[in-house]
This record gives sequence, C-alpha cells and structure tokens, in this order.
Amino acid sequence: MKKKLFAAGAVLIAILKLASATGAAAGTGNLLAGFVSSGQTAQNLLRAEIGTPLTGISPRVFDGTALLAVIFPKPDSASDADIAEASMQTSPAAESPEIAAPEPSDEPMLFYDGGDAVSAPGGVDNSAPLPSDGIIIKNNSGLSFDADKLLKEPLELNLTSGEPSVLIIHTHSSESYTKDRGESFEESDPYRTEDKEHNIIAVGDALAESLAARGISVVHDRGLNDYPSYAGAYNRSLITAQKYLKEYPTISLVIDLHRDAMETADGSQFKTIADISGELCSQVMLVVGTNGSGLEHPNWTQNMKLALRLQYEMNRSYPTLARPINVAEHRYNQHVAPGALIVEIGATGNTLSESVTAARYFAEAYANVVTATDNS
Repeated sequence: MKKKLFAAGAVLIAILKLASATGAAAGTGNLLAGFVSSGQTAQNLLRAEIGTPLTGISPRVFDGTALLAVIFPKPDSASDADIAEASMQTSPAAESPEIAAPEPSDEPMLFYDGGDAVSAPGGVDNSAPLPSDGIIIKNNSGLSFDADKLLKEPLELNLTSGEPSVLIIHTHSSESYTKDRGESFEESDPYRTEDKEHNIIAVGDALAESLAARGISVVHDRGLNDYPSYAGAYNRSLITAQKYLKEYPTISLVIDLHRDAMETADGSQFKTIADISGELCSQVMLVVGTNGSGLEHPNWTQNMKLALRLQYEMNRSYPTLARPINVAEHRYNQHVAPGALIVEIGATGNTLSESVTAARYFAEAYANVVTATDNS
C-alpha cells in the first residue's frame, strides 16, 4: 500500500514539474499525458514500481525505462483490479479443476499462412551474447538466477516457414480499458467487457496482424477464457493452449496477452505511458512464470532468456516502451512451451487505442528477436 501511495505522490510531483517542459496536456475528460525521460524522478518512479532490490544486474535506468502513472477517479463500483490481483496471487493449479474449458475459440484466426519471415536489417543475432545494460527485473519468485549468464546463452527457436509458430491466447479475455472519446461498449464489470472489438482481444488482433506482416505465422485464439466465470480462467486457457499445440505442433512461442490493473489506495486507476518519437502509447510488461510455488516448471529459464532478449530489443528499438520484467512465483501455464510468456500491454487507465499502438511496436521488437540472424 505504501509503495502505491509513494508512486502516486512521485507521479504527481513529476507531472507538475514536467508540464511546462514537455507539453503535457489535458486530453479526453480527465486524462493527463506526461512523460518522465530521465534523471532522479524517473529513478524514483522506477524504485516505487520495483519495491525490491534489482536482481542480477546493475541498477541502471535505460533512457527512462520506468513507470509513469496518471491517476483516474475511483469508479462507482469495485473494478476488476481487485479480482485480477487476487488471481495473480493464486496458483492456476488451485483454481477449480472441475470447470470445463470452452472450445479453443469461436473465431480461430490464422493471420499468416506461408512465406519467409522478414528479418530486420541491423538486427541482433539471437545467438550472440548481449549486455544487461538497462534491463531491469522485479523478482517476486523467491528464486535466484543470473541474468547476465542467461544473456550470454543463445536463444534456440524453431520457426517453421509457412506453418504456425506463435500462439496468442487471453486467459483474461474480457479485460478492457478506460473508454476513449466517442468509444462506446457494454461493460460486464468495470474495466471488463465481452465485446471483442473493445477488450484485450482487439489488442491481440493488432499484435497478430503486425507479426503476420513480418512473415510470422500466428494463430490467435479469440475465445473468452474468463467467461462465464472469472474463476478457473487459467485452467481454461491451459486446455485451450494445449489443444492448439496439439493441432499445430510447429508452434513454439505462446503469448498470453493481458492488460495490467493498477490503482491507488482509494481505487483510482493508473495508466502507463511510453513516448516513441513523439507518439504516446501504453507500456509493455513481460511476466515470467517459475516453479517458485512448487508446481513443475523445470525449464522456466528458457522463457526467461526470451524475456531478457525481448526487453533488450524494446530498449534498443523503442526506449520507454518496456516496464521492468516481472518474475513471478507461479508458472501461469508457461510450462506448455519453451517460449511462453505473459505480456501485459497497458493498464486500466490506458485507452484501447494507446494499447493497440503499443502492441504494434511490441510486435516489431518481438519479430526482431525471433527472426534475428547475424547481419554483420
């Protein structure tokens, strides 16, 4: 609680200081956009988000890799932030196993079916050692690991040309954002909707389309894994993922796409802001599951290697896009594949359009990593 209040106070001070210098301006309704680029204020914000000592690396901020939160009023009724936080503190295995999973999707989408993946010019060979400069980790797993050592190890990926390589799913499919000007949809709960054009599934559409544009074959599951009940969502998404992996054995990368939920002590909502060449959008957080809870996940460091390289690439290509990597105690179904991660784009205070923009930037960074070859 103290950390949240500290973050809120630091943010308000930062916004007041930067309003005249950075052109922070009032937007839709009570939305206020601002950006912390560097210096002690950014480090204070980052320290508030981390809350624990940095793990395995030097405490450096890469060009403002930090959380900038903007406060929104508390909604009239309880938001799903409380539900989401409780879910993240509960092992997926502890959820009700008797709840049956739905069919993998009522709208399966294969966005790309054939062709060669396009490697970015000047990309970093994914087998080359990388420095840990600017990579920041929030370790909640209770486990120790050597990030510098993992960055020296090659990333072994098996992308098959013309066959599906990436699966995008949504454990919490109904997660939505703050409504933008002119945006209208029916909420099932605050910051949740079953409308697939206005929830996290729409962000998944943008991510899949952007990866497909880079020649990466993607299956995007658009099913509602948190419906009709939020409880059991991880059980449903596990069955969903396993069915797709059986149907498409060439899939080696799984993205469980979420949006974050952050609030102050009184329930006011936060948003995250990245500034990419003057374009403001949501930030991206990678969540790496482990076997810290005691559930079997012996190869979680393989997923960690992917997260570290993705973080490096986001910092290299789009500074400020990435929030610190969150290493979790629970595995969150990431034992299903050696390239499985939770990716959280934006938070409850962000808009859908901000998060769609962030998804497209993240897709470029993701493609740069998984298609990377030595271009020297």
